[in-house]
Amino acid sequence: MQEERALALGHQAVHPGSDGFLLVDFGEGVGGTIVIGGKLYTNPLPLSGELGHTPAPGNKRPCGCGAVGCLETLISTRGLLQSFAENSAVKEVKETTWSALAQQIADNGPASWLSRNS
Repeated sequence: MQEERALALGHQAVHPGSDGFLLVDFGEGVGGTIVIGGKLYTNPLPLSGELGHTPAPGNKRPCGCGAVGCLETLISTRGLLQSFAENSAVKEVKETTWSALAQQIADNGPASWLSRNS
């Protein structure tokens, strides 16, 4: 079972009245699942919910799936840290981590590259 489907079942167990929702999970990748009428939406393809492999216009990053420009190369944990490293005002950053990203935002305000439309 895909992790997102398990998360959706967990959400339903904690909130039994939630009989219809979209769950999106950002982490190592970007995936999602849909619950309709209290049941997990099913699809014959084993890759249903793989939102991270949707092409993002203008994105030239290679993806682990073999394609170029997948959304997860921008908004997964790895993608966000790569963007931080590429756009960091602190060029001597030796290790790109969530802590370093949070420190830069604390020191310099919100990162402009997160909202850039390019």
